[in-house]
Formats: sequence, C-alpha cells, structure tokens
Amino acid sequence: MVNQEYLNKIFEYNKETGVLIWKVTRSSKVKCGMIAGSLNPHNGGYIQVIFNKRAYYAHKIIWEMIYGERPKYLDHIDGNRANNRLNNLRSVNASQNACNSRVSKRNTTGYKGVHWNKQRNKWTVFVRKNRKLHYGGAYINLIDAIQCAIQLRIKLHGEYCNHAL
Repeated sequence: MVNQEYLNKIFEYNKETGVLIWKVTRSSKVKCGMIAGSLNPHNGGYIQVIFNKRAYYAHKIIWEMIYGERPKYLDHIDGNRANNRLNNLRSVNASQNACNSRVSKRNTTGYKGVHWNKQRNKWTVFVRKNRKLHYGGAYINLIDAIQCAIQLRIKLHGEYCNHAL
C-alpha cells in the first residue's frame, strides 16, 4: 500500500533540489542512490516516477511524504512543473489551480483574457473566476486591453494570479 510511511521507506527527498532519490534497489535499472523519475513530455512537463506497476507524479509523492496527505490539486507556484521544491508547491482547490494556469493553447492573441471581437472591432477582456466570466471592457488599443486583463486578474485571483504566456 502506498502511504507516507511506505514512500519515506523507498524515497529520500532533497529539499534544496526538489529531487526524489531511491533509497532501495528495485531492479537492474533502478538502484539505490539514483534520481527517481523522469520528465515525461507527454504529461505536460511533470516529473513522473514509476513503481508498483503504476506512474505517479513526483510532486504528489513529495507532498505525501512530507504532509501525509494527498490533496486533489497541487499547484507549482512558479508555473514550472518540474520544480518540485517544497516552497514551490501548495495545496489548492480547482478554482485556485485554474487561476495559476498558463495561456490556453487555443488563445489566438497570446495574452490571457484578451480576445479580438470582430463585431465591435475591439479587443475585449474577460477573466474567469469560479467558473464565472468577468468582463473587463473593450479596447481599441491592445496594450490597454492587456493592462486591464492584468489588473482584473490581480483583483480576482490574488496570490494565485499568473500573467505568464
């Protein structure tokens, strides 16, 4: 059974680097002292560790090793999904996790919350919080729309705000 005790038995966590180290030899490929896990390009840049015939996210292993709980959502504060230092991780709810997300791949402007409105021939600003869209206005100038989106995100998202592209 995978729990805090078991995880601390098979892994060591380096707080300075955020890296998990195997404490046990599990096979000819996984030996005691080796770094546990690898960056999986197919899972969005998270470090994944495979053991007991299952893949686990390293940040979730680390959280459970330290705090003994498995939160549904863990946020990487700096947005770097491979940075598993404890000071970069925080337990959040779904809404808080969404606030710290990157710009959507479907976004055509390249700026979070800023969209071109063909009917009005202006840049419009919408920011989502708790599944509700908040309107920030319509602007002729893209820079004004971007600044409005930033201010609205700060107001609505607080410490979970992320302006990164």
